[in-house]
Amino acid sequence: FQSGVKADPRLLQQEVKRRAK
Repeated sequence: FQSGVKADPRLLQQEVKRRAK
């Protein structure tokens, strides 16, 4: 996930919202 965070920080936020549920 760390690698994707730098490449697509927005994508990470979307995944966090799904996990938040």
